[in-house]
Amino acid sequence: MVRPLDEQLINVGGLALNVAQGPLTGPPLLLLHGGSADWRVWSVVAEALTTEWHIVAPDLRGHGLSGRGPRYRIADYADDVAALIARSLGEPAVIAGHSLGGQVAAAVAADRPDLVRGIVLGDAPFDVAALRRHVSANRARNEAWRVLAASRATRSELAGRLPDVPTSLPGGESGRIRDVVAAGSPWYESMATSLARLDPAMLDAVIEFEEMHRGLDELLPRVMPSTVRAG
Repeated sequence: MVRPLDEQLINVGGLALNVAQGPLTGPPLLLLHGGSADWRVWSVVAEALTTEWHIVAPDLRGHGLSGRGPRYRIADYADDVAALIARSLGEPAVIAGHSLGGQVAAAVAADRPDLVRGIVLGDAPFDVAALRRHVSANRARNEAWRVLAASRATRSELAGRLPDVPTSLPGGESGRIRDVVAAGSPWYESMATSLARLDPAMLDAVIEFEEMHRGLDELLPRVMPSTVRAG
């Protein structure tokens, strides 16, 4: 039977993570969201998986209802997740991550393989040069999101402003979010909720890029060294 998840704050060493969990119906499966989102992006999938897994879905630091951190490096997120597994689960976990969450999953597997049974990566970029170009092309969007996150506007107000946020269109042209997300899409409300709960400093880390992503291109070879071949 599908069961709802319960949320609680869990201390992972000076910082509290908001964590949604399902019942102990199987081995632990951590679900890590992407940047600027929160655990709710997994909610439908998470509840469906409660029949066979112990679902653990945290808001990463600076996101959702979790505490704010002094830094937002992939290494910092990975330390939080490793502490969550070590202190709260009592056994290694499978970690599934989307985008930033996938990068964090790989970092945990690389640094603390004793805590990880396996990782599932979805749309997680590891090519640093390509990611740097992508972040640069979308700087105006990230800066606009940062302004919105810092504005203290209501979720309704944020949702109303999102269509005019600049973004990079397919082909490299500049446009607005309304050009790629249809009016009335539930994405606007979901993104507005995420921005209302987001630490604007997290987007500063994304824009500044280098410190946040240091070591990113080394993660997959460290997790799967057998895939590395001499060039």
